[in-house]
Amino acid sequence: MDLLPSSSTHSKIHITKNYIKEEDVHFDDSQLDNNFGAKNLENVDCVKSLEHLKTEKQNLIEKQKLLQQENHDLDLEIKELRNKLTNTKKQITPNQELEILQKCFSPAQIKLLQGQNKSRWSLDDLAMGFTIKSFCSRDFYIYLRKDLKFPLPAESNMNRSYRSKYNTKNDNSSEKN
Repeated sequence: MDLLPSSSTHSKIHITKNYIKEEDVHFDDSQLDNNFGAKNLENVDCVKSLEHLKTEKQNLIEKQKLLQQENHDLDLEIKELRNKLTNTKKQITPNQELEILQKCFSPAQIKLLQGQNKSRWSLDDLAMGFTIKSFCSRDFYIYLRKDLKFPLPAESNMNRSYRSKYNTKNDNSSEKN
């Protein structure tokens, strides 16, 4: 009979030619219970962690579905608002357009905005142009008029109007003296 050295002190195993015979098999029950208990506690913790993760995953899936639905609803609302905006633009009549322009622009300015090349400037238009030019630089006035296409009288018109009024006042004052 061959006696193999045991890797642990728990048992002695004898091997014969055709079979294995156990003799004096001894387990330390307290050590076994401690190892099994520790492993069992680890398994319980793992199971609890796994259950918690499954619950958390399910909650996240539900939140994702709610957010996807909310995103879909917002997309529909955006499409609806775009359609309303397009329809509103189509519903403005020329009369309504004119009413809106009259709130901000003079009749001469409206004619220029509507595509007419020339317009007769009123005294108010000329005064407004002169005021803007005097508050800002000449370059800014030209920028407003030429680059931004803001309907303002040309400098030559304002100067001609100013000279004619100024010369008229001088002529009247010289006649009185």
